[in-house]
Amino acid sequence: MKGTGMFRRRERHASFLMAKAVDAKGANLVDCLVVDVSESGARLFVGERRLPPFFMLMIPARCQTFGCKKIRRDGDFVGVQFTN
Repeated sequence: MKGTGMFRRRERHASFLMAKAVDAKGANLVDCLVVDVSESGARLFVGERRLPPFFMLMIPARCQTFGCKKIRRDGDFVGVQFTN
């Protein structure tokens, strides 16, 4: 069932945090919103903007940076898996 989280391995928590997707050199790719997050990944609101298959996600409010792998796209949202 799409969107139910029945097959999710980790519990996700609503977050609504501003973030930036950056490339390996630190260049800003996309400003985005972390809609929910778990230990292993997150769902990002990116609108129509595109993201590469791998990127770094910076969350300034939490002073955190994660390596990310793009897993799925659903309209304006992208699901990512943390790689570090």
